Amino acid sequence: MYIVEAHAIDEWPVGDPLKITQPLSTVERCGIARSFARAYDFKIPMVVDTITNEFSETYAAWPIRFYVIEKGRNMVFKAQPDHNNTYDSIPPALDKFLSIY
Repeated sequence: MYIVEAHAIDEWPVGDPLKITQPLSTVERCGIARSFARAYDFKIPMVVDTITNEFSETYAAWPIRFYVIEKGRNMVFKAQPDHNNTYDSIPPALDKFLSIY
């Protein structure tokens, strides 16, 4: 899920070599997602949040959340920071879920 651009150069630049401004429409956001998919030869399906950020607002997708969503749109897994607000537990939790799913 591609949500709000985290480090848009017009909002919160961090020296990333990619210079992306915050998109102002869902069409622009989709264009950025397509450019990413082409540049990185991204093969899995990508979903793009609406410009009103419905997914991000509903599921608190920032700063680091990982979701596994079944084809029928059912969320079957959500990994998020632990109670200490650290992220060390996310990759192992996601790996474990995916290995048995």
